[in-house]
Amino acid sequence: TYRIGEGFAGLAWRQEDLAFVTDLGEVRNCPRQSAAQRSGVKSGVAMPVLLRGRVIGALDFLITEEISLSESRREALRSVGRL
Repeated sequence: TYRIGEGFAGLAWRQEDLAFVTDLGEVRNCPRQSAAQRSGVKSGVAMPVLLRGRVIGALDFLITEEISLSESRREALRSVGRL
């Protein structure tokens, strides 16, 4: 578990919006950061899970490649969180 604003998923929770990083090393206050970097994780997407307009959780997805996020993909991921 983590607190709102703590780590990568907590960032998405606090800002109540999709969070994306090209390099996980840029994220501060992330408890899993060193383990993720040792595993070769580079980029990540975190999204809040909403219920009736209120954040009830957050999901994060981390990958071993450095990626960029197009605006159309960003909007598609935001829709997933709202669904």
